[in-house]
This record gives sequence, C-alpha cells and structure tokens, in this order.
Amino acid sequence: MGNVTSFNKQAEDILGYRADEVLGKPVNELYLNPKEPREIGKKLYLSADGRVADYETFVKNKNGEAIPIRHSSTWLYDSSGKRIGSVGYFEDLRPDIERERRIELILKANNIVVQAENMDVGLKSLAEMICDLLDTTFCRIFLLDESNRFLVAKAISLNPRYAEELNWNSGLGERTAVSEWQGLADTLATSGPRRI
Repeated sequence: MGNVTSFNKQAEDILGYRADEVLGKPVNELYLNPKEPREIGKKLYLSADGRVADYETFVKNKNGEAIPIRHSSTWLYDSSGKRIGSVGYFEDLRPDIERERRIELILKANNIVVQAENMDVGLKSLAEMICDLLDTTFCRIFLLDESNRFLVAKAISLNPRYAEELNWNSGLGERTAVSEWQGLADTLATSGPRRI
C-alpha cells in the first residue's frame, strides 16, 4: 500500500486538507474504508491495460465525512519502462447526486399534482411536501388569477411540528396584487409564522 506523494488543489478543496498535511501519509487514511486502496490495487494489477476507470467508492474529508467519488488510476513508469508506482485521481460525485435528487423531487412534485383527484388536493399535497422537505413553519402556493393582476393563495400547509406554537390565520384564498409582490419578502419577514 502506498503513500501520498502528490496532492493537488482540487483534492485540497474536496477533502479539506492542505497538501502538507497528507504528503507522505498512507493513502488508505483518505478512504472511508481503509482497505479500499488495496482493492483498487488488485484491480489495477489484474487489468489488461494497466488502468482502473470509473470505479465508484468513498473517501473521507478532514472532518471524517464520507464523500462519494469516481476513481481512476494507472501505472507510472520510469524512463526505462520500469513500473515505479501508480497515480490515481477522482471526481467528486456530490454535484451529480444532488442534481439527481433535485430531478427526483421535481418528478415527485409533478406526480403529486398530476395524480391528485383535483387541483386543490394536489396543491395541498405539494404544499405539505415542501413544508416537510424544507422544514419550514408553513408553505403557501399562490397562483396568478385570470386577470394576471393578483396572486391567490390556493394551497396552504402548516408544519404540524410548529402548529401548536403558532397562532396564525392561514389566508387560504387571500389575494395579493402582483404590483405588491416586491414587498412580499418584507411582509413575510415581519409577520406570520417563522421558522423556529
């Protein structure tokens, strides 16, 4: 099992270590499973082309948190063609996982509304989902009315965890002039339920 001999800026950013903190240390200390480098080494030895590509596993950052990665590695040779080690690099998969999670949430939200018995029930379920996912005290869904001048509260969900602490009129059916929308954030910040 090898030691870390190079550690670039991207690795520093992902793992939270400075290069001088890990250079010379055993590479297995950077993996969630310390046996993982040995497994990757076996795959490298057995590969026909001397490469491992797109191997998914976990490293751990300086705080010990697991980070999903896609690892690739290849053998290093000296000028005479003698194998002297290996080089590995990895891609942080967290952005891909977050993108997939968001897509799943959008599809779930779409299905909640589309599969509901009617629009009011669908919007109410969507408001409940948003309240739960964001852990907010409440969620109101506004739709633009036919005149395009007013936003109308069509669905409201009050998070049950905060319901007893709040004394609040939900405002279902409440109309807000579109011209007043700019001030809505200030209104929410100074009145109505707040996250506790």
